[in-house]
Amino acid sequence: MLPLKFRPAAQGVPSQINCDFNGSIYAGFSKNRYNIDYSNHKTDLYVRNISNYEFSYGIFLGIGNTLVSPTTTNHAIDDEYDGVVLQKGIAVYLGYNNLKAGIALGMDNLLGKDRHSWIYKNRSYLAFTLGFNIE
Repeated sequence: MLPLKFRPAAQGVPSQINCDFNGSIYAGFSKNRYNIDYSNHKTDLYVRNISNYEFSYGIFLGIGNTLVSPTTTNHAIDDEYDGVVLQKGIAVYLGYNNLKAGIALGMDNLLGKDRHSWIYKNRSYLAFTLGFNIE
């Protein structure tokens, strides 16, 4: 799952959209519809085409990175760095064959010494996601 995260404004910092590295494992329930079609070619051979439409909902858990700076820690630190976050949440997907697109509501927890002063601690974000099935 590759999300584009939208974080609402927090403690004087305006709303943010980011596309930092994120990787998650998703588990959920899905409803699938398969269409099987046979095409006749000029050689009198039939070719089978299978299409899969999917609706899915579930939970995700993963890791990612985020900018940690004086602004995102209420000036508790002086330097900027990319921090590691544990991300979790719920997601809804629509899929066609192996490609999925969806919306997720998640929460990040910064891992490391600055986690207590991070302004996004216990705050939700909205993500627009793109994913694929591994077969």
